[in-house]
Amino acid sequence: DYAAMVDQVDVAVGEILAEIERAGLSDNTIVIFLSDNGGSAPFGGQNQPLRGNKGEVFEGGIRVPAVMRWPGVLKAGDKFEQVTSGMDLLPTLAAAAQVSAKTTRELDGQDMWSALRDGEVVPRAKPLYFVSEIPLPGYIQVGVIDGEMKLVQKIFEGQTETRVQTYLFDLDADPYEQTDLAKSRPEEAARLATHIREWRSQHPMAGTRGTLVAHPGWVAPHDWADAVVPNAKLQPN
Repeated sequence: DYAAMVDQVDVAVGEILAEIERAGLSDNTIVIFLSDNGGSAPFGGQNQPLRGNKGEVFEGGIRVPAVMRWPGVLKAGDKFEQVTSGMDLLPTLAAAAQVSAKTTRELDGQDMWSALRDGEVVPRAKPLYFVSEIPLPGYIQVGVIDGEMKLVQKIFEGQTETRVQTYLFDLDADPYEQTDLAKSRPEEAARLATHIREWRSQHPMAGTRGTLVAHPGWVAPHDWADAVVPNAKLQPN
């Protein structure tokens, strides 16, 4: 029951916030609540006026609400329109806490603290990429947002051919993705498609497509804990 699940989340979040208050830590604690994807239409999700649902890379599948709480630093009730990704959480929280994120690799995310604190517009240094491989064999969706422009690719992989449906949107002028500009602006569609091709070469998806059933030779282990390869036996990179 989804209503019960939402109610349980509401109660649990309330208990966490109450404990932070009881411990006297509210002014020194950042609390963030966000979703990982848009609502699922088959289960009653409503994403209108955004286009699409969970499992798609249209805005209804990837644009989600997020709430951030830090009494005394962030003004209650403020609303921010800054384009931000879940990948931005680590560098943004590190900046807010005035600490250095001691990572050994370049972070994919971007520091958005000035946007949240001061309401500044922070241009994204790199495009944002999205991919959805829902459990339908041979069907993939990939998207990229670069500034105000967004490209969506629906990819259908068959045994002897691959078909791609391309959609191009200007999110500033058309946030609900109603007007496909792929044919009227082919150069821009080709530019963003090149971005996707380069990104996918560095971030390949699993070679075996997700399906609802295992392959014919698969046999379940006696103990799932024993079947997991420990990190010590895996290559570090």
